[in-house]
Amino acid sequence: MTLPRALAVVIPTFNRAASVQRAIGSVLRCSREDIELIVVDDGSTDRTPDILARLRDDRLRVIRIARSGNANIARNAGIAASSAPVIAFLDSDDEFLPGRCDRLIGFFEREPGVDAVLDSFVVGGTAEPRFARQPESRPSGPTLTRLLVSHTIPLTNSAIAVRREALDAVGRFDPTLGRHQDRDLLLRLARHHLVALGTGLDVVKNQSRDSFSRSLDNYVRALDDLVARHPVFSEPDYADLLAYLSVRAIVAAIFRLRLFSAAREARALSSAEHLPRGVRAAMSRYNEGRRQRRQIRRAIMPDLNAAADGAATS
Repeated sequence: MTLPRALAVVIPTFNRAASVQRAIGSVLRCSREDIELIVVDDGSTDRTPDILARLRDDRLRVIRIARSGNANIARNAGIAASSAPVIAFLDSDDEFLPGRCDRLIGFFEREPGVDAVLDSFVVGGTAEPRFARQPESRPSGPTLTRLLVSHTIPLTNSAIAVRREALDAVGRFDPTLGRHQDRDLLLRLARHHLVALGTGLDVVKNQSRDSFSRSLDNYVRALDDLVARHPVFSEPDYADLLAYLSVRAIVAAIFRLRLFSAAREARALSSAEHLPRGVRAAMSRYNEGRRQRRQIRRAIMPDLNAAADGAATS
């Protein structure tokens, strides 16, 4: 007899032969029989399918998508294939630390009023691991929205867990978004659901050269797509902040001497539909926008560790 599942973990993967087994192992080392792990292979062309085919565990299910789409399509497929009332997400180059599954199950059992959590996490894959900490709080919807719009809390899908009912209510992941999917989901949840921050520190986000969240390419276009879905970004109070967000990837590319990327992102900004048009106009408000972001951060999270300042631009 199969036990009712208490927690599902969904891992989307694409060409992650070097890391996917580590991610899977970090979940399956949990001794509980009432968890389920759904791995969705989004059309990998490397050794990932062979690696997945060799794994054996009654709690593991592998789904293969023949033609690659994107991680959100894969996540939604995993959600649909799962049965648990709470769903956690893990990217295939990240990992859970021991105890995360047990802790999440216990937390959601004790806190029936909480619909989702966004936890703190460890950033690995660098010379020295660092901590990306959330404030330990349960912010109101408007406060969480302000944190998300201003990019003042660190994000990764691997630190998010959500009740199925809440996911279904907001429409799950947007399959048309290639980036900012975590921010988009949380912004939709913030409207009518309670999201708890910083309930644990038991996720490792491993950053590598090909980590999508570190890429500066197509950042402007992705931000334009996000702003189109969330008009709150375009409110007058956020005008300087939005200008800062629009050009910060361009500034970062210049500092890294990636001039081709900087020029490409500048062209994207000149044709953006929902962002300040042109680098010159946005740069004139850059410093004020950066100051506003820091002011929001100090006002809402005065004790937050400064390590979160380097949050991934997912």
